[in-house]
Amino acid sequence: KENRFIYMEALSRLLNTERGNISPVDFVSVAENKGLIDKLGDVAFEKICKFISENKDVVNAVSVNFSVYQISSPNIVEKVLTTISRFGLSPSNIIIEITESVFIENFEMINSNIKKLAAAGIKFYLDDFGTGYSNLTNVIALPFSTVKMDRSLVLMMEKNSRSCRLIKNLVSTFKDSNFSVLVEGVETENQNNLVKEAGVDYIQGYLYSRPIPKDECIELLKKQN
Repeated sequence: KENRFIYMEALSRLLNTERGNISPVDFVSVAENKGLIDKLGDVAFEKICKFISENKDVVNAVSVNFSVYQISSPNIVEKVLTTISRFGLSPSNIIIEITESVFIENFEMINSNIKKLAAAGIKFYLDDFGTGYSNLTNVIALPFSTVKMDRSLVLMMEKNSRSCRLIKNLVSTFKDSNFSVLVEGVETENQNNLVKEAGVDYIQGYLYSRPIPKDECIELLKKQN
């Protein structure tokens, strides 16, 4: 509604290594296979909290993706809340994004951890809605504040009016159930107009900003203030 940047998403990158720039598609799978994904997640979360603490004047909240390994860990609630407190942050400064694929295993532990973190004040986004894992039972049962629609749904809307109506009705259904709706992957003005007409609350995509380093990100936020 305010036509300005409200939140940002943290993305992990390995840049300028001896092998050049390495995509997360490559290094995340290696970390998972080597049993290092928890440590990678801890490092990323630590950096995010440090970044927010150093830029409280312009940064409202940052969203971060948690893997199934992280969110199902028995000590994740204590670890997250302790890190937030150590950097002098509020739980409202953090948004955790998870995909429904995490619910395939160990649902009870994940369910318990999410509800404890949400009760402490952390927001949860359901990421990648529309990619094949979507189970409305989980969406309704868990304390998600926002449903994040995948770019594939944006591309669907460009194909025909039937798809546009379908997405618009889906957005309306979520909003009627007190979810906010964020759509990602918006790259053109046409896509931008389509998702606005559908009534989404937040828009993310290259049309507004490509992934940029943290210093450039702060400059971008300062310009709008």
